[in-house]
Amino acid sequence: MTRHASFPARRRSGFTLVEVVVALTLLSLLVLGLVSALRSFGQTSARLEAQTLANDDIRLVGGLLQRTLSRSSARLRMDSPETNANSWFQGDAYSVAWLGHLPARHGAGGLTHLKLEVSSSGMPEGGRLMLHIARFEGDKSAPGWQAGASRILLDRVDYMHIRYQGSDESGQPAWFDDWVEQPTVPTMIQIMLVVAGRPWPPIVAQVEDGFGSAAVARRGRHGPLSWR
Repeated sequence: MTRHASFPARRRSGFTLVEVVVALTLLSLLVLGLVSALRSFGQTSARLEAQTLANDDIRLVGGLLQRTLSRSSARLRMDSPETNANSWFQGDAYSVAWLGHLPARHGAGGLTHLKLEVSSSGMPEGGRLMLHIARFEGDKSAPGWQAGASRILLDRVDYMHIRYQGSDESGQPAWFDDWVEQPTVPTMIQIMLVVAGRPWPPIVAQVEDGFGSAAVARRGRHGPLSWR
């Protein structure tokens, strides 16, 4: 009987087409997951950075306005021949001008004319919160805004509303939309801002030289504002 030598069958080398397709599919899913994770991480980092910058703006700009408005001077202006002298503090719901003490790092220091308003000329995405600065030349000299300097405090300002606290006819504290031709400064100023679509916390400044009895009598021509 003839014996035949038995040899082990040769193993096939390489991968089949199905195996290659499956491996590429798994690799693609893995890369897609990594890309999505990196994109999400980048977006989260950008949001956190924007939030940090916004909080810095609130702290810095809010602090500057609180300091300067709280130190509004109650000096009377004598630049117009009026029977009753009025305070340099003049404001409405959208802008306010006052005589205050600007910190030395922001200007020359000492008594300075200041004006806060939103400038929206040529700005497609909101306006700019501007602080105008003019030298104080005496009680008989009107502020020279044209010759003064201006500082950009904020960009992309969508809305600003200012209110002033005084007294109503009964002598009770009340809020008003303007403070015009008054013999002294209000006791408190509140500024509401919406910046880049985000409402800010109210900026509230309590004036050190609050109004006296003369201002109480003058505020009788206005009605108190209602809270909404």
